[in-house]
Amino acid sequence: MKKAITKGYDIKIKGKADEDIAILNCDKAAYTLSDFNYLKPKVLIKEGDQVRKGTPLICDKKNPDVILVSPISGKIEKINRGDRNLLLHVIISKEGEESKSFDRISTTDLATMDTNSVKEALLKRGLWPYIKRRPYNKIALTNEEPKCIFINAVDSSPLSADPEFHLKNRTEDFKTGVAALSKLCPTIHICTDGDKGSSIFSAPGTQEHQFSGKHPKGNLSVHINNIEPIVNNEKIIWSLRAQDVVAMGKSLSSGEFDAERVFAWTGPAAKERKYYKTCLGASTRNLPKEEGEVRLVSGSILSGTQLDENAFLGFYDNTIVALKEGRERKLLGWLTPGINSESLTRCYATSIKPQKEYEHTTSNNGEFRAIVDSEMYDRVQPLDINTIFLYKALLAEDIEEAERQGLWCVMPEDFALASYMDPSKNNFGSAVQSILDMLHKEEN
Repeated sequence: MKKAITKGYDIKIKGKADEDIAILNCDKAAYTLSDFNYLKPKVLIKEGDQVRKGTPLICDKKNPDVILVSPISGKIEKINRGDRNLLLHVIISKEGEESKSFDRISTTDLATMDTNSVKEALLKRGLWPYIKRRPYNKIALTNEEPKCIFINAVDSSPLSADPEFHLKNRTEDFKTGVAALSKLCPTIHICTDGDKGSSIFSAPGTQEHQFSGKHPKGNLSVHINNIEPIVNNEKIIWSLRAQDVVAMGKSLSSGEFDAERVFAWTGPAAKERKYYKTCLGASTRNLPKEEGEVRLVSGSILSGTQLDENAFLGFYDNTIVALKEGRERKLLGWLTPGINSESLTRCYATSIKPQKEYEHTTSNNGEFRAIVDSEMYDRVQPLDINTIFLYKALLAEDIEEAERQGLWCVMPEDFALASYMDPSKNNFGSAVQSILDMLHKEEN
């Protein structure tokens, strides 16, 4: 299937990564527990323990078979906890190259294995957390049967890493990963970038779909709603990123946990912008950036996670963006002609003659105020929903109305563009997440 996304917007921002891959030494790595929605973690190690790559570190209290394994060999340096003993990080310092060994499983072996055997192999190797499920966008439950599996091989977020580039030499690992997933569910949809023409991501027995046009063509919700819409919370769909399918395939075929990660170092405040090869959960402290106040964001610049100086690459992320903190006051304030500012409306002079790229900062260019009821948000919303109607239902906690307006079709990232262009500076995504958290708590 080919689908052109006409509603959306490509933010013009400086700082794209050069297509060159360098090595970033992984002297420390960590799991950031906020990456895993609704996981109830149980720590299986203690500070000072020596671990090999592939050693279980954390399991889910509700489903102990789901584990997070060490991405490197070394010593448990720190187990960080926050308020009410909430687990924040498990940090490992690298020492040596020891790795836990497993049986090697090839595509030929997978062809003769049944569903339970494949599921056991994925769980034992710590690969299950790569599989996420909708609704709720959390780690898939091991006892459920999905309607289908989506593999997302396109990322249209501003400055995002291009999977067609950094995974171009790992097509065999991708096919092995897909072969394993096909044992869990026979219906697999691979979504690729239609603007690039033919894709390297293909595998026997799968259905390929090409999405072209503007951002958010790479959002999973856009793919699902065009192929297999979720109409209620009883319809289960699993999803993975192409990068995670590759890691899954390599881990099975090599007999050890594949922790290799390639991420794009991007943004106006980043120096030596390029791709870096490192390990899962690598430390970000040595990345070259400009002097002064710089904010790092792991994941999408629109909906990612803010990092501090000693933070780590997110489990599901393959992009880190560096932005200058926008603390400078503008001359004339909102009366400025906006010669160097991007505008999605006709508020600034650049709407007449826009620049190719803009040097964005973290500034909101405004403040929170009463919402303007307008159709402007739906100009960048390709999903078949009305943003304002859904937002009002969420604020009122009117669940029945929110469901009628498409609650189960969306995730917070689907409203990132609407929040970006909103003159009232509303965070639509936070309202979605709050209601999903409330509903998940009621169900569990």
